[in-house]
Amino acid sequence: MDLLLKKKYSYRISNSFENEKEKLEKVLKGKWYDFSKTICGVMNNDGTFTFCLNLVPLWRFNIVRIVYLRGQILNNGNDTTINITLSPNIVFLFILYLLPLISLNIFFGDNTLMADDNTRLNNFVILLLMELTLFMMIQIIAFVLRLKFEKALRVGNFGVRNALDKIFTNSQIK
Repeated sequence: MDLLLKKKYSYRISNSFENEKEKLEKVLKGKWYDFSKTICGVMNNDGTFTFCLNLVPLWRFNIVRIVYLRGQILNNGNDTTINITLSPNIVFLFILYLLPLISLNIFFGDNTLMADDNTRLNNFVILLLMELTLFMMIQIIAFVLRLKFEKALRVGNFGVRNALDKIFTNSQIK
């Protein structure tokens, strides 16, 4: 994770490029106005794609989408590599970095940005809680989006249940 809160993941799949591209196109076939499917996206001819959740009608539009999942599918001979990047919306990132500056202004500077009946400490704590809530919201949505992607394409470790199934089926207990 960097200052822009971007996360990069890479998945190496031992399946042919054509099969994986076809599977990805089937997953991304959902349209933004079809709410019977919770996943939608766009696949380009050059192998790049955008993956998004379709839970709320406005999440499909760029201004409201909190986290983006963009990726690229690459051919590696007999294997296929899928690289994805999770990044938050720039508007939410701007707010995320603006809130600490406002908090410092309230705590050490004048208190005219908030109502006069509150103390400096109350205003500081309110903005600090807003900051933490926004940061956690970005992290949780990015985590859920990555898990939905992994589960849809059956790559990576896409859930606790899958990990537990592997543990219990490989055990030698009789």
